[in-house]
Amino acid sequence: MNLAELAPAFLQWVFVIAVLALAAWEQPGARRLKRFSSSAARLAMARSGILMWWLLTLAALALAWPLDLFHLPPARSGLDGLWDSPWARALAAAVLLLYFGLALAPALQCRFHPRLRLKYAAAVNYLHFLLPVSPQERRWWLLLSLTAGVCEELMFRGFLLHFLTGQMAGGLSLNLASAWLLISLAFGLGHSYQGVAGVLRTALAGLMFGLLTLLSGSLLLPMVLHVLVDAAVLWIYHPQQDHPQAAARLIAGCDPRQAHAPEERPAA
Repeated sequence: MNLAELAPAFLQWVFVIAVLALAAWEQPGARRLKRFSSSAARLAMARSGILMWWLLTLAALALAWPLDLFHLPPARSGLDGLWDSPWARALAAAVLLLYFGLALAPALQCRFHPRLRLKYAAAVNYLHFLLPVSPQERRWWLLLSLTAGVCEELMFRGFLLHFLTGQMAGGLSLNLASAWLLISLAFGLGHSYQGVAGVLRTALAGLMFGLLTLLSGSLLLPMVLHVLVDAAVLWIYHPQQDHPQAAARLIAGCDPRQAHAPEERPAA
């Protein structure tokens, strides 16, 4: 193998290592927000995340060219039961419908019955340090949701799926099932700042987005649903309307665990 053939493989490995390093680099910033969160700090993290993910996405597309990252790799070993059995596909579709239905149902309920936000507030307590509070933050959250939906799906269920299944010069040669599981684990670990429960939640989400990619054969549906799931937080979490005093503290800057006075805390 000559240098011209080695160069793409080398660059792909450098890119994968860089992505892992950047994911690790984000963790301390998120943990700092757990101790002191303000509107300015949350906006800075959102903006840097948006810029970083779009740059990584453009790099992934360039490194993978001429591969089509938006569609499933042709090698589909390891999931023969899913491809060969209509019953297995129907069961997988039912699992996906249940998962995404449960994920989006609270937001839809809050959209039409805003008072229900108080009921669901406790469910997002663990993310108060990161969630948008001010109108400006909420606008940026929409762009962040779009970025996560497009870029994370293209990176994890696109680039890495092709890289791990031997579709690229420098990639590994795992079967599709192993690659799917490994990518889902990496997706969860990339959210380790959310704690063990957050890693498990996002790893499960990675499995479901991956399964949807496997069933549909493309990234279109996973991207759309990823954007919707992330953006749906805006219908559930609106502290300026529901808890204005806590919102004022979170905008000015405080320990998010102490943003609510005891009498203001959402009921669990």
